Amino acid sequence: ILPSLCDEGPSISERKYEFGFQGALHKHRNDFFKRLEKKKIFVHYLSRVKFNDFLKTVQNIKVFVYNENSAISINGKKKSINGLWGKCLTVAGRGCFVLRNYDESADAYGINELPSVFTFTNEKEIPNIIEKIKSLSSIEMDSLRSQTVKTLIKRNDWLSIIKEIES
Repeated sequence: ILPSLCDEGPSISERKYEFGFQGALHKHRNDFFKRLEKKKIFVHYLSRVKFNDFLKTVQNIKVFVYNENSAISINGKKKSINGLWGKCLTVAGRGCFVLRNYDESADAYGINELPSVFTFTNEKEIPNIIEKIKSLSSIEMDSLRSQTVKTLIKRNDWLSIIKEIES
């Protein structure tokens, strides 16, 4: 996310949806949300909108929950897709907590530097992660969100692309 688009937005206590997702509801995501519902974890779905509208409406979500655990078929064999962290960085930069599946590209995106981003390697971990997030006070949550947004502004990840091209 560009630093100019980073914005903590309203405090966590002012946000409408405890758990939410906004974007394309691909089959793997829909299946994921159905599995969460069986665990009594309900993720509010906001329909896909233009990017500038997304930047505003996503700030109604406390914890942005999703799964990028999809695969493509290459010569009849399923191959996992890694590295789709743009949505995570964008919503974290807009002041949301993020709960997303871990993949091997997380380290390259510096996900561990973002204290409001939580990852899981197995869906069985999700209830415990949610309890950990819920145990935080609003002040603690707002502090973690602020640290994440400040980190993303300072990192200016898009500049790294330009530096790489110019080197």
